[in-house]
Amino acid sequence: MLADVIPVIDRLNLTFQKDNVNPSTIKPMVESTTHMLTQLLDTPGDNEREFSNSLQGATFNTTTLTHLHNRGQYERVRREFIQGLIDALRRRFPQTEVTILSALATVFDVERYPGADRLAGYGQAEMDVLRRHYTAVINPERAQRNFLPFKTAVTNYGATSFDTVCRCVIRQLYDQFPDFGELAKIALVIPVSSVYAERGFSVQNLIKTKGRNRLNEDRVNRLMMLRWHSKSLRDFDIGSARENFLTTKTRRK
Repeated sequence: MLADVIPVIDRLNLTFQKDNVNPSTIKPMVESTTHMLTQLLDTPGDNEREFSNSLQGATFNTTTLTHLHNRGQYERVRREFIQGLIDALRRRFPQTEVTILSALATVFDVERYPGADRLAGYGQAEMDVLRRHYTAVINPERAQRNFLPFKTAVTNYGATSFDTVCRCVIRQLYDQFPDFGELAKIALVIPVSSVYAERGFSVQNLIKTKGRNRLNEDRVNRLMMLRWHSKSLRDFDIGSARENFLTTKTRRK
């Protein structure tokens, strides 16, 4: 069973193990994963069927399976396990949040924009979702009026990644389209990728080793911040740092 389930979950995990995850990929991947798990809930996968067909009585590859007679219990546990995965996915990716992510992707993923002849109506349903959800952040009426001019303006960015478009909107178009600037800020801070969390654990493991296992949480956090954000030694200006240290009036004794 696990041989059938794990590849399905792995495909979803790989979606998030990228620096720049496009939110437009999340909804179809979650729906696809849920659908495949639902199929496994009712119908055994290829590996499980192969295992069942290879059984000779209660023996598999010369190994006697002592609990094989309790097939009903196995089926119950199997269904509970897969249903638990499906429920966990639905809790982790609520429909409302996934819909908002998809709407943001539609607005800011310029690569998906249609031609000029169909641009006017493109993304209107998704824009309505964002206008309703972020009424405390944007002016819904102004955002609607500016939607087509905004789309026309960002088409100049051409084949540009989702993150890059959001940053360009904030830096270059915020004064013209403040509502979309705010939406771009929201889109950039939604924690979609798991890359930074995984890198954080890697940095932590480099700092808090077996030989330094008495480091407290605050010290580890500070060292991680230095490791993550500081310049490399090749770029570090020691002379400037020394002068800054000597001219600092308040020092801890």
